[in-house]
Amino acid sequence: MGAFSGSLTYRQYSVRDALPEDHMALFQSGIERNIFHPLDPSREQDRSIGWCNPKFAMDLELDSSSYLFTDYIVLAMRVDAWSIPSTTLKLYTEAEVQRVMLEQKRDSLSRYEYAEARERVTMELRRRILPTIKVIDMVWNLQQGIVRFFSSSQRNNVDFVDLFEGTFG
Repeated sequence: MGAFSGSLTYRQYSVRDALPEDHMALFQSGIERNIFHPLDPSREQDRSIGWCNPKFAMDLELDSSSYLFTDYIVLAMRVDAWSIPSTTLKLYTEAEVQRVMLEQKRDSLSRYEYAEARERVTMELRRRILPTIKVIDMVWNLQQGIVRFFSSSQRNNVDFVDLFEGTFG
Protein backbone atom coordinates (compact mmCIF):
# COMPACT_ATOMS: atom_id res chain seq x y z
CA MET A 1 0.00 0.00 0.00
CA GLY A 2 1.74 3.17 1.13
CA ALA A 3 -0.09 6.31 0.06
CA PHE A 4 -3.20 5.75 2.21
CA SER A 5 -1.95 3.30 4.82
CA GLY A 6 1.08 1.26 5.79
CA SER A 7 4.68 2.30 5.54
CA LEU A 8 5.93 5.43 3.85
CA THR A 9 8.81 3.73 2.10
CA TYR A 10 8.87 4.74 -1.55
CA ARG A 11 11.03 5.29 -4.58
CA GLN A 12 10.79 8.59 -6.33
CA TYR A 13 10.95 9.04 -10.09
CA SER A 14 10.96 12.16 -12.25
CA VAL A 15 9.02 12.61 -15.47
CA ARG A 16 11.12 14.92 -17.63
CA ASP A 17 8.93 15.28 -20.71
CA ALA A 18 6.27 17.98 -20.84
CA LEU A 19 2.69 16.77 -20.81
CA PRO A 20 0.88 16.94 -24.17
CA GLU A 21 -2.19 19.17 -24.40
CA ASP A 22 -4.62 16.26 -24.52
CA HIS A 23 -2.77 14.28 -21.84
CA MET A 24 -5.86 13.33 -19.82
CA ALA A 25 -7.50 11.59 -22.79
CA LEU A 26 -4.22 9.82 -23.58
CA PHE A 27 -3.79 8.82 -19.94
CA GLN A 28 -7.34 7.46 -19.70
CA SER A 29 -6.86 5.26 -22.77
CA GLY A 30 -3.47 4.09 -21.45
CA ILE A 31 -4.97 3.22 -18.08
CA GLU A 32 -7.85 1.33 -19.72
CA ARG A 33 -5.34 -0.58 -21.86
CA ASN A 34 -3.31 -1.57 -18.79
CA ILE A 35 -6.06 -2.22 -16.29
CA PHE A 36 -5.58 -5.30 -14.14
CA HIS A 37 -7.01 -8.61 -15.40
CA PRO A 38 -7.41 -11.46 -12.88
CA LEU A 39 -5.48 -14.67 -13.36
CA ASP A 40 -7.25 -17.55 -15.06
CA PRO A 41 -6.31 -21.00 -13.67
CA SER A 42 -6.79 -22.64 -17.07
CA ARG A 43 -4.07 -20.52 -18.68
CA GLU A 44 -0.33 -20.89 -18.26
CA GLN A 45 0.14 -17.31 -17.11
CA ASP A 46 1.92 -17.20 -13.69
CA ARG A 47 1.51 -13.47 -12.96
CA SER A 48 -0.81 -10.65 -13.86
CA ILE A 49 0.05 -6.96 -13.45
CA GLY A 50 -2.10 -3.88 -14.00
CA TRP A 51 -3.75 -0.80 -12.53
CA CYS A 52 -6.57 -0.86 -10.01
CA ASN A 53 -8.33 1.57 -7.70
CA PRO A 54 -5.92 2.58 -4.89
CA LYS A 55 -8.68 2.61 -2.26
CA PHE A 56 -10.21 -0.76 -3.17
CA ALA A 57 -8.04 -3.19 -5.15
CA MET A 58 -10.99 -5.27 -6.34
CA ASP A 59 -12.43 -2.23 -8.16
CA LEU A 60 -11.20 -2.46 -11.74
CA GLU A 61 -13.54 0.18 -13.17
CA LEU A 62 -11.29 3.23 -13.41
CA ASP A 63 -12.47 6.60 -14.60
CA SER A 64 -10.82 9.93 -13.91
CA SER A 65 -12.95 10.52 -10.79
CA SER A 66 -11.36 7.49 -9.13
CA TYR A 67 -7.71 8.34 -9.79
CA LEU A 68 -7.48 12.11 -10.49
CA PHE A 69 -7.12 14.41 -7.48
CA THR A 70 -6.49 18.00 -8.63
CA ASP A 71 -2.86 17.87 -9.86
CA TYR A 72 -2.27 14.24 -8.82
CA ILE A 73 -2.86 10.88 -10.43
CA VAL A 74 -3.21 8.22 -7.74
CA LEU A 75 -3.35 4.59 -8.86
CA ALA A 76 -2.40 1.22 -7.44
CA MET A 77 -0.39 -1.43 -9.23
CA ARG A 78 -1.89 -4.84 -8.53
CA VAL A 79 0.20 -7.97 -8.95
CA ASP A 80 -1.42 -11.39 -8.68
CA ALA A 81 0.74 -14.51 -8.82
CA TRP A 82 0.23 -18.22 -8.40
CA SER A 83 2.22 -19.37 -5.42
CA ILE A 84 2.11 -23.14 -5.02
CA PRO A 85 4.46 -24.27 -2.25
CA SER A 86 7.20 -26.45 -3.73
CA THR A 87 6.66 -29.24 -1.19
CA THR A 88 2.95 -29.36 -2.00
CA LEU A 89 3.64 -29.48 -5.73
CA LYS A 90 6.24 -32.21 -5.26
CA LEU A 91 3.96 -34.39 -3.11
CA TYR A 92 0.95 -34.09 -5.42
CA THR A 93 3.15 -34.70 -8.48
CA GLU A 94 4.57 -37.87 -6.93
CA ALA A 95 1.04 -39.06 -6.14
CA GLU A 96 -0.01 -38.41 -9.75
CA VAL A 97 3.07 -40.24 -11.07
CA GLN A 98 2.29 -43.23 -8.82
CA ARG A 99 -1.33 -43.21 -10.02
CA VAL A 100 -0.27 -43.18 -13.70
CA MET A 101 2.31 -45.94 -13.16
CA LEU A 102 -0.32 -48.16 -11.45
CA GLU A 103 -2.87 -47.41 -14.15
CA GLN A 104 -0.41 -48.29 -16.93
CA LYS A 105 1.28 -51.11 -14.95
CA ARG A 106 4.76 -49.62 -15.40
CA ASP A 107 7.76 -49.24 -13.11
CA SER A 108 8.69 -45.71 -14.20
CA LEU A 109 7.74 -42.81 -16.43
CA SER A 110 9.81 -40.96 -18.99
CA ARG A 111 10.88 -37.36 -18.36
CA TYR A 112 8.21 -36.19 -20.77
CA GLU A 113 5.48 -38.14 -18.97
CA TYR A 114 6.71 -36.88 -15.59
CA ALA A 115 6.59 -33.28 -16.90
CA GLU A 116 3.05 -33.86 -18.16
CA ALA A 117 2.00 -35.17 -14.76
CA ARG A 118 3.56 -32.16 -13.05
CA GLU A 119 1.74 -29.79 -15.42
CA ARG A 120 -1.60 -31.54 -14.76
CA VAL A 121 -1.02 -31.23 -11.01
CA THR A 122 -0.05 -27.55 -11.34
CA MET A 123 -3.23 -26.76 -13.27
CA GLU A 124 -5.37 -28.66 -10.76
CA LEU A 125 -3.78 -26.91 -7.77
CA ARG A 126 -4.30 -23.53 -9.44
CA ARG A 127 -8.02 -24.26 -9.61
CA ARG A 128 -8.03 -25.02 -5.87
CA ILE A 129 -5.93 -22.15 -4.47
CA LEU A 130 -6.16 -18.37 -4.60
CA PRO A 131 -3.32 -16.34 -6.08
CA THR A 132 -1.24 -14.09 -3.86
CA ILE A 133 -2.18 -10.44 -4.28
CA LYS A 134 0.06 -7.39 -3.89
CA VAL A 135 -1.27 -3.85 -4.18
CA ILE A 136 1.22 -0.98 -4.31
CA ASP A 137 0.25 2.68 -4.52
CA MET A 138 1.60 5.23 -6.98
CA VAL A 139 1.19 9.01 -6.69
CA TRP A 140 2.15 11.26 -9.61
CA ASN A 141 2.30 15.03 -9.14
CA LEU A 142 1.55 16.21 -12.68
CA GLN A 143 2.77 19.79 -12.08
CA GLN A 144 6.15 18.84 -10.62
CA GLY A 145 6.62 15.63 -12.62
CA ILE A 146 7.40 13.64 -9.45
CA VAL A 147 6.20 10.05 -9.21
CA ARG A 148 6.28 8.22 -5.89
CA PHE A 149 5.96 4.44 -5.92
CA PHE A 150 5.45 2.97 -2.46
CA SER A 151 7.76 -0.04 -2.67
CA SER A 152 11.50 -0.42 -2.48
CA SER A 153 11.54 -3.97 -3.89
CA GLN A 154 13.66 -4.19 -7.03
CA ARG A 155 11.28 -6.56 -8.81
CA ASN A 156 8.22 -4.43 -7.98
CA ASN A 157 10.00 -1.31 -9.23
CA VAL A 158 11.02 -2.96 -12.50
CA ASP A 159 7.41 -4.08 -13.01
CA PHE A 160 6.19 -0.59 -12.11
CA VAL A 161 8.49 1.20 -14.57
CA ASP A 162 7.39 -1.15 -17.37
CA LEU A 163 3.71 -0.62 -16.51
CA PHE A 164 4.09 3.14 -16.10
CA GLU A 165 5.93 3.59 -19.42
CA GLY A 166 3.46 1.31 -21.19
CA THR A 167 0.56 3.32 -19.82
CA PHE A 168 1.75 6.91 -19.99
CA GLY A 169 4.49 6.74 -22.63
